[in-house]
Amino acid sequence: MADEVIEVEHPEWIIGIGDPGSATWKDQKFSDENRLRIRCHDVQILPCADQYTPPSKEFVEQIIGFARRHLGKNGLIHCYAGQSRSVGTALIVACVNNPEGIRGTTFQTRQLSGWANPNRVMIRLADDLLGMNGELIAAVHLMGRRIAKGVIGFSLYPYDALFCLWD
Repeated sequence: MADEVIEVEHPEWIIGIGDPGSATWKDQKFSDENRLRIRCHDVQILPCADQYTPPSKEFVEQIIGFARRHLGKNGLIHCYAGQSRSVGTALIVACVNNPEGIRGTTFQTRQLSGWANPNRVMIRLADDLLGMNGELIAAVHLMGRRIAKGVIGFSLYPYDALFCLWD
């Protein structure tokens, strides 16, 4: 599915998220400056078992820096499942683009993607790193729990569309 979206939507950047050792990258068409690969497990609670690599402050800092370098550009966030890490990443990118609109973005995300369950570790780290003082955490909490499965594509008004997809 990601390959089809790349051909139709022509995103200018991509963030690929996968487990450590994953080979599910769909970013070969993007230059190094326009792609970011995050390798972590979908850990929602810390501490976690030693065999897992949880989302880290370093990973979230990379997402924030990448989003700042690509402000206002059309992009793609690709993950295997499309439920937690990619939605968390999408909300972090949305917050970088428009921090004042994050509650509206989380509401719209829930309307378009009933299965969304943003990674709580990533959200807590981003809230702190972006100086949101709990606003990002509260916005995600107000989304409620996931209710169904589907496809997500939403607008980062006034920016172009951001798509979270999975195979």
